[in-house]
Amino acid sequence: MANNNIQNAYELSHLQEGILFEKIRDKASSNYILQHVFKINGQIDTDLIEQVLELLSLKYESLRTAIYRVRKTGNYYQIILRNRKIEFNIVPILETQIDEYIERDLERGFNIELDSLVRINCWQIDKTRCYLGITADHILFDGWSMSIFLNDFQKFYKSLSSGEDFELIRSQLITDQSATGLYSNYIRFLKCVDKEDKKDSQLYWSDLTSEINVKTKIDLRHDSSGKELKTDGHYRYIVSKTIYQDLKKFSYEYHFTLNHIMESTWGLLLQYYNIFEKTCFGKIVSGRDIKLENIENSIGLYINTNPVIVEYDTDLTVVEYLNKMQEQAFNSKKHEVYPLQKILKNSSLPQGLFDTIFAYENFEKNSYDENNFLDLTTEVYCQHGATGFEFAITVNETEELILDVIYNASSYQQKDIKKIVKNYVSILDSLIDNPNGKCQDLLRADEDEARAVINLVNNNMSESVIHAFNKYVEKYPDKHAVFYDDIGLSYRDLDYQSNKVANYLIQHNYAGEAILVDCVRSLELIIAIMGILKASSAYVPIDSKSPQKRIEYIIEDSQAKIVLTNRELDYSNEGLEIKNISEILAGSDDSCILNSDSSTLRQNTLAYIIYTSGTTGQPKGSMIEHGNILRLVENVTYTTMNENTRWLQTGSIAFDASTLEIFGSLLNGGTLYLMKDSDLQNTEVLNGFIKKNKINTMFLTTSFFNQLIDLKPEIFETVDYVMTGGELVSNKHIKKYKENFPYNKIYNVYGPTECTSLATYYEIPNDYDIISIGKPIDRTQVYIMNGNHLVGFGVQGELCIAGDGVSRGYLNKDDLTAEVFQDNPFGPGKLYRTGDLACILPDGNIQIMGRIDKQVKIRGFRVEIAEIEDTINKYPGVKNSVVIAREDVNGSKSLYGYVQTDELNEAALLDFLGTQLPTYMIPSGFQQLEDIPLTINGKVDYNALPEPVIERRTEYVAPTNQIEEIICNTLEEVLEVESVGINDDFFDLGMHSLLALKVINILENQYQITLEINDIFNCTTPKTLSDQIMLSFLSAKGGQ
Repeated sequence: MANNNIQNAYELSHLQEGILFEKIRDKASSNYILQHVFKINGQIDTDLIEQVLELLSLKYESLRTAIYRVRKTGNYYQIILRNRKIEFNIVPILETQIDEYIERDLERGFNIELDSLVRINCWQIDKTRCYLGITADHILFDGWSMSIFLNDFQKFYKSLSSGEDFELIRSQLITDQSATGLYSNYIRFLKCVDKEDKKDSQLYWSDLTSEINVKTKIDLRHDSSGKELKTDGHYRYIVSKTIYQDLKKFSYEYHFTLNHIMESTWGLLLQYYNIFEKTCFGKIVSGRDIKLENIENSIGLYINTNPVIVEYDTDLTVVEYLNKMQEQAFNSKKHEVYPLQKILKNSSLPQGLFDTIFAYENFEKNSYDENNFLDLTTEVYCQHGATGFEFAITVNETEELILDVIYNASSYQQKDIKKIVKNYVSILDSLIDNPNGKCQDLLRADEDEARAVINLVNNNMSESVIHAFNKYVEKYPDKHAVFYDDIGLSYRDLDYQSNKVANYLIQHNYAGEAILVDCVRSLELIIAIMGILKASSAYVPIDSKSPQKRIEYIIEDSQAKIVLTNRELDYSNEGLEIKNISEILAGSDDSCILNSDSSTLRQNTLAYIIYTSGTTGQPKGSMIEHGNILRLVENVTYTTMNENTRWLQTGSIAFDASTLEIFGSLLNGGTLYLMKDSDLQNTEVLNGFIKKNKINTMFLTTSFFNQLIDLKPEIFETVDYVMTGGELVSNKHIKKYKENFPYNKIYNVYGPTECTSLATYYEIPNDYDIISIGKPIDRTQVYIMNGNHLVGFGVQGELCIAGDGVSRGYLNKDDLTAEVFQDNPFGPGKLYRTGDLACILPDGNIQIMGRIDKQVKIRGFRVEIAEIEDTINKYPGVKNSVVIAREDVNGSKSLYGYVQTDELNEAALLDFLGTQLPTYMIPSGFQQLEDIPLTINGKVDYNALPEPVIERRTEYVAPTNQIEEIICNTLEEVLEVESVGINDDFFDLGMHSLLALKVINILENQYQITLEINDIFNCTTPKTLSDQIMLSFLSAKGGQ
């Protein structure tokens, strides 16, 4: 910056300093940018615009401002330059690109030292059509200033286009410099105010805001069902002429300004949306009601925001309320220039008293014709405000009464804004009609909304899953319902194909029966599930990795007569039909018409049976009804599920979280995305898939989430909603997520299978202290009980769950069902006793403290240790056994077994367990004991058990080449073991799928060795894996 170009320098105002701080803190934010875009039909003279901008720069010294930091002191100053050209860009575009260019212009922002702090863009469509954008930095401009700027812009353009001489206008401006106020005079005025009135203003605002302890906002979380593309949204509403005229009459009759009526009514609306006795909103004051020469004609940042306090008094009439608010406004007027930053600093909520601001504008003398700007046919295409708040409403009083709302589109949808404005106008209308009525009578839903609320609360679930699904088949027939392997299935196609499955089951007398589903993740899997439900049957998911003995038990217990599959099965059960789904789907198109009436389905119809670990040594099947599923995903408020949902399904079909994933998408008009298991475990492929398909919602077990955050946190960059649960949450991993993605939502969720996937949720804030499991989701009640009595805050007890999510009970286990599914003493229905210890925190959230019994969660799967012990005890020679869950340094749990036997053949025992239990239920190591230590009461003395020792199961053989050495070193690092040999089995050392993911990531990133997840499972020693890597390398080289 050349010294000879500096005309003046002075400090920043308090508001400018606050804006500057926010700009530095969040460089990418467009919160403090003003933008006004006109759509113009007619030929615009760009040469004249160049001259207009030169005249504007000459007339207003503020337009020649640069914000400069003195490196030595670190202080910022406003530098007024003698000459500064206002930036003007002419950009040819296609009309379809206009939104993209407007967004780019906002994202660009301003370099406050180098850029002109106002710029003009002419986005040219053709010779007679363009979009003219005026973009300004809020540190320089306020709304009044924008009006002055546009008014003079139009005036100069008209003068020049009518033939007036540019040099003549220029010389007149140089001569008459006093016609516009100087911002430097305002800065000097503020410094004087700081000295004189600082104490009185500080005391006034501190006293006024002293009882505001909760930030006032309009929370429509239940109605904000998706994000819009832009950061800010804009909505304009023109009040009817009848209401406008009636407001003017009311204003005249009761001696209130229209500004005051509109402002006070906004306060009433906030009372409608909040339950607090006192609420607060921000009121924009122009800052120009001070004795400074020509301040009304000056461009600069003069505005300030004052808190307005609304106290709810049920006895006040409308007129009494308006008088009370008028008295507050009169008192606040004396202190209106006191900076908001200082008010907040001295309040109980230094981070903010309010999220909504109100402004009233009536720039009569600075008006310009929006529909005839520059004497051309024009319209305002869009506006971007510079609020920095969630919700800003501006009342513009001209020939019409216009309400302009600028809102955070990540928090609200436009339908939310329309509803808020509708309620605002409704209160205005009621207020006019009944000035002596009570204010409380104005604060209620209108008839239409009241009827909708009553219907929603009392009948807020569909008759069945299929009824809910059919609504979206009708609404979005051609929208993709499911995606797999780049193939999409529309809602109509999913409906047709699942009809084929339903018809097959009905025609072969399987309707109403339990139907096994043993499928790899695929389109056929989802088709099968929906077809089974349409046939009034219940699906029984089988994990394809389950051992044969477990599958045989499930077949016998469920009494299923058919299994639907899309792979080769070797089931040998007599009387069990094995039917490949593709054979059913190959049927004629006639079978697309459903041969049954889905109206017979009810909320209490059985939907699926899912088997989890059981205390008796055998799995137990939880019976989940249609109503249980609907309670989980239909009309919910705990998270966002709607037609914009793009949900990636990550869990096994036999894991109850799949209920949330599948139906959270399909019963809300969203899209469900499926991946191959091998791709899901490959972080590079997974990251690419999420970005390509714009996945915005995921559920992950805690272990899987932790692994992904460790290996490739950018996977979550574009995922708006992440739910994690199944195990104790890791503070370290949540902290890392929050540091990377402070604006994305992450929930810690909790719920047993018996209560349909989820019972509680906790949206983890950025400033979290304790990560609890939160509060109940919709239509769910949670109690902490000691026996049959409730306990108080902070007291440990058993977590019990009631509500529409509680399942029917356990299949063929009446005694166990009666034991844990009991009559709810606090309301209708059943209450499920989870066996989890919990307490209620002071804020009402629930904290899990542990287990009453010996049930644990391993990698998201609920495991009954008793089942594992019972299975070990069946092995020949084993007298007794004890299994414990131990936690490694990464916070992951693994199982370890103690076996009372005369001789332990660990390899043979592992082989036996592999035929009986899933891999996640097999201990990673065993220790032989002569006797199991007992307490004096005859119970296992867990404190007396020796420390677990993971012994080598093979003789150590050192690496023989570089690749083997790399693999062994990586395994030692990941598995935290010493001296890994080339013949050591990964899984004997404690490997599981999540750790395998970490191994693959290290080998790829550090050594450029590319692997698939299946390579780890197929080649389970360093030697065999090394051989596979070499073979792949040679094959690739030979193919080149």
